[in-house]
Amino acid sequence: MTQLEQRLRAIFSQDLSQKKTWYSAVAQAYNLARPRYPQSLIDQAITWTNLTPGDSLLELGCGPGIATPAFAQKGLSITALEPSEVACAIAREQCNPYPHVQILNSTFEEWPLPPHPFSAVLAASSFHWLSPHLRHQKAAQALSSEGSLILLWNIPPQPQAPVQQIIRQVHEIHLPQLAEPIDPALHEQHVHQFGQQVLDSGCFDHLQTAQLLCEKNYTVDEYLALLHSLSQYIQLDPPTRDNLFHHLHLALTEQWGQLIPTTYLSLLHVAKKARGNRE
Repeated sequence: MTQLEQRLRAIFSQDLSQKKTWYSAVAQAYNLARPRYPQSLIDQAITWTNLTPGDSLLELGCGPGIATPAFAQKGLSITALEPSEVACAIAREQCNPYPHVQILNSTFEEWPLPPHPFSAVLAASSFHWLSPHLRHQKAAQALSSEGSLILLWNIPPQPQAPVQQIIRQVHEIHLPQLAEPIDPALHEQHVHQFGQQVLDSGCFDHLQTAQLLCEKNYTVDEYLALLHSLSQYIQLDPPTRDNLFHHLHLALTEQWGQLIPTTYLSLLHVAKKARGNRE
């Protein structure tokens, strides 16, 4: 088992009540620092799913609205589910200009499907949080006969080698168990496994994929907000986390002291509802 798989297993083994509040304390940091999805991938998703203005979209785990406005701008009628009340409030504010967007404070597991099916189901960096026992089946049930599942993913942004070295040195002193960064290639491999699982479920077929290498510059405070929103730091006890981030801020300010360039991979999976699941 890889380091990434060990960390994810520890996080996703939580019960539903814990998952509901996992990002609540860092919802503002999440909204500030998590990169948005490239417009080209949004456009590709719209093309592959044949969505047109007025079509209905169900978004699963919208968070503070990282992807929602980009799809709302396409004129889609969106119902977005988000278990965190804090993230819900931010998402509603983000989507205030779009009267055709409804943000509901609920988990997908607990939410009763409405009688009218959706044209597409979207999960943006959230599909892995859903119960593996129902996520494929219930997503398929939510769709019309010609509907599609859209999965968007952003691999955590990676800074350049000199910044990584500063961060590693601080970790080695204050939190050695997280000193070794996770190889982005492992994240990418893990994401593609979710795409394969979509096919293996038998609920979907005709999987299409696209990806794009992106760049984003952060101030020191913004980059620390990004780290703050990552699960390996959320799960730390507050004194340990606060001490680590204090020393990270000092080191990055004194030893780098400028914008932090990062790169990240953004990925798209689109699959059609399988013929055997069409009514």
